[in-house]
Amino acid sequence: MVGGNKLNSVLEFTYLGSTISSNGCIDDEIQRRMAKASASFSRLRQKLWNNHHVSMWVKGKIYRAIVLATLLYVAEAWTVYRRQVKKLHAFMMQHQRSIMRITWMDKVTNKEILERTGFMKIF
Repeated sequence: MVGGNKLNSVLEFTYLGSTISSNGCIDDEIQRRMAKASASFSRLRQKLWNNHHVSMWVKGKIYRAIVLATLLYVAEAWTVYRRQVKKLHAFMMQHQRSIMRITWMDKVTNKEILERTGFMKIF
């Protein structure tokens, strides 16, 4: 009871943009974060990622400031498992390849992409 009103019991709720579930599993939260980060990435595609006049350094700074910040919001409170780390890493590599216009057919390793961009692994 709060202020004379009975509170309902729920399985999950959103607080400050982060979804908290009753079972403590963060899979749904990671999916939501990835969707929000993808939306941020897509909004910048035409004016930034596809612009040849913007340096890779600037693109990297903006990627870190907007896309990764959106993806990893409240990640310090997560308890992540190996499968979730793999999912987050694949997400990050997919976007880095897109920024650099590298397809899977170019046969460029993830390690080489990380070296070119100067990024490091998320976890």
